[in-house]
Amino acid sequence: MEKKKIHIDTDLGADVDDLCAIAYLLKRHDVTVTGITTCLEERGRRTRYVKRVLELCGAPEVPVGAGEDGTLDNKE
Repeated sequence: MEKKKIHIDTDLGADVDDLCAIAYLLKRHDVTVTGITTCLEERGRRTRYVKRVLELCGAPEVPVGAGEDGTLDNKE
């Protein structure tokens, strides 16, 4: 069976939903996570969270890209 390739875009931070989804997808045998990007970045905080999750899940080789700093309401 061919593995499904999945790219994840996340706002990992306050809620655990993205954390659970990332861990779940990384452990599936029928899925390859090709990369993870963050949105609404906060000076690299979300990217650091993602990299730590990848370490804990044994997948530090998954590429991670940081999104633009900002918020939906344009407040700092």
